Amino acid sequence: MAPEKELAWAAGFFDGEGSTSMIVVKPERGKTEGYKHPIMRISQVGRETLERFEAAVGVGHITGPYDTKAQPQYVWQAGSVDPSWMAAQVLWPYLSRPKREQFARIWERVFS
Repeated sequence: MAPEKELAWAAGFFDGEGSTSMIVVKPERGKTEGYKHPIMRISQVGRETLERFEAAVGVGHITGPYDTKAQPQYVWQAGSVDPSWMAAQVLWPYLSRPKREQFARIWERVFS
């Protein structure tokens, strides 16, 4: 696990730049139900800060650069239940109340 100072930095970075949302995957042909899963995500012009974040939380992956209208963007994401849960757990003690509430709302919706 990363040093406490790095985890506190990572939580502050996520507070300012990150988001937690939910993806709903439609059912495959012949199945009656799809599934939902949380996704934690941060987009940045530079890759270096995302690499520091990824090293601190220990999960997720970085992709890109993706062309946008402004500048190319790199994206860190933890895009399924286990990685997003693990990232949230290491950041939780340092996250702001609004980010904790955002994660809790999404998590509740995923499992409802």
